[in-house]
Amino acid sequence: MKNLMTATVVCVLIATNAAASPRPSEIDCLAQNIFMEARGESHMGKMAVAHVTINRARKERTTICRSLQRPGSYSWVTRGTGGAWHRANTSEKNEIREVARTAIERPYTDLTNGATHFHHRRLRMGWTRQMERVGTIDNHTFWRDPNYMELAEARGGR
Repeated sequence: MKNLMTATVVCVLIATNAAASPRPSEIDCLAQNIFMEARGESHMGKMAVAHVTINRARKERTTICRSLQRPGSYSWVTRGTGGAWHRANTSEKNEIREVARTAIERPYTDLTNGATHFHHRRLRMGWTRQMERVGTIDNHTFWRDPNYMELAEARGGR
């Protein structure tokens, strides 16, 4: 009986650690989006963009990589300017990958309080009429869908 309990505990620990470890591809997709949308911004600005990306993927019930590939979801994807990420220096990429990893592993640190959209603070976007303004961090204004938040809270989380 003791061996069975030990094996169960080990399996639970392995499953817990596996669930907490993000896939490298998800980290890279998120890092590329942070780089393209928040390069040169503060750590807080980068984390906010990361959390919006994660929140949107969660809302769409898909992966970060698939959410980024959805047409019209992010301006750099629409314009096809993602090549800048591949030309970035290694230290900058590693720094941004660490921001991405932290955002994925610690969703409770979401500075945007569930935002699923953002835009440059100087722009006025028509889609914001149906959204709730969360705030501005660095060069971005963050928005969330109030209907999505109500549904998420009813399910017991974001």
